[in-house]
Amino acid sequence: MFRLSITTLSLLLALVLLAKTGQSAESCADLAAHYDRLNRHNALLFAESMGDNSAPRATVSELKQIDNRLKQLAVLDFMRAKKCEYPADVENSYILSAGKCALEELKGNYRADICDFTKWSPDKP
Repeated sequence: MFRLSITTLSLLLALVLLAKTGQSAESCADLAAHYDRLNRHNALLFAESMGDNSAPRATVSELKQIDNRLKQLAVLDFMRAKKCEYPADVENSYILSAGKCALEELKGNYRADICDFTKWSPDKP
């Protein structure tokens, strides 16, 4: 039986992910930006799941967060292979902005300006 190591699988996932999203794997800056987008998306998934009392929805949310973390690991492996500097990763560093967006969505405002996560800046510790 054929077995892949986690690192090999992560690199393959990174290649597939980057090819699928049309992202260029040319520079370390591209990879760092992709990693940051995944971090922002994970914060939003976490914020949207807070206070939800549905076990099935919570399970789906957890699976989406795990999927994002696996994608982040793949990007980090790809960065390591290219000898890039790792991004400064603070777990849920966008949680305040994500929480504000989740509150706006609960109010029915799905196009709130705060929900444009390209405008978010990391939370201050």
